[in-house]
Amino acid sequence: MEDKTRLTSPRHDDITYQSIARAFNLPLVLHEQAFERMRRLSKPQQAGPNFNWDTPSDALTARLRMVQLPTDKTIPLEDQALFIDEELWVPVTVVNGNVYILPGVPSLFKRLLEGLKPILLPRLVDPEGKGMHRILISTPLVESSVAAYLTDLAARVEPKGVKVGSYPRWGKRRNTVTLVGADREYLESLVPEVEKNVEGRRVQREDEDDPEDVEEETTGGASTRSLIGLLREGEREKMVQAFSYFICKRERETKKAAWQDIKTRSKTQNEQQRKRKAKKRKEKRARWYEDERDRAACAFSYITVVEQVR
Repeated sequence: MEDKTRLTSPRHDDITYQSIARAFNLPLVLHEQAFERMRRLSKPQQAGPNFNWDTPSDALTARLRMVQLPTDKTIPLEDQALFIDEELWVPVTVVNGNVYILPGVPSLFKRLLEGLKPILLPRLVDPEGKGMHRILISTPLVESSVAAYLTDLAARVEPKGVKVGSYPRWGKRRNTVTLVGADREYLESLVPEVEKNVEGRRVQREDEDDPEDVEEETTGGASTRSLIGLLREGEREKMVQAFSYFICKRERETKKAAWQDIKTRSKTQNEQQRKRKAKKRKEKRARWYEDERDRAACAFSYITVVEQVR
């Protein structure tokens, strides 16, 4: 079985255990049973040709990270790491009694979740979903428009055990209001009132009332139509040409701005270089005048001495 060994990966960026441990202020402790199961159930070739469980290496360190679990010393170890399947070494780590950490591989996640049913179902109010009913009402109004009414409705129906939900559907023109409760007859009695106040209608599926010509919405919740799809072929071609021209124009402007920047920098550099050269010439001329003055002074002194000797 493929999932038997390909459970989780020793990725460097997998910080699930570290994050949960930090959130609950717990230490990470090597779980000996999980480590022994890993050694027994992992295929040798998956660890690499030169891998050895008893020899320290980067690969061994990476694998040990996978069995260093958040551990609460006040809770028995067997309650903090559940081994659901005898063919799998990876445990379902339990933190605080109500946080279950499962691997992200979909097939493995599903397999372990199925194994958790005997543990989780007894803790649910309605384990099999029997007796609970859910009604969907599709509305074209945004959440802010119906928030006040739904808040009032939720307060009124809460004593009857009814939960009112509002769910925006990103990319769609219609949102969904839900009524969930055990009293089917009471839920049905609420439908006309809710339909009227949210300007909607009851549906069986969330997408049942979606117009066919609506595409994914942009951020902010406003639905958008596909403009190009509504244009005739000739207009579409013109739009493509206009868009291409706009892109090319932007590229030309960008290149022009970059070239102008280069020229400006070059001009500045040339000006600085010219000033440096002028300064050097001035300094050289000053040194030449100073040397000439010294030579003239020496010559004058020599002539004076010669005349005195005569």
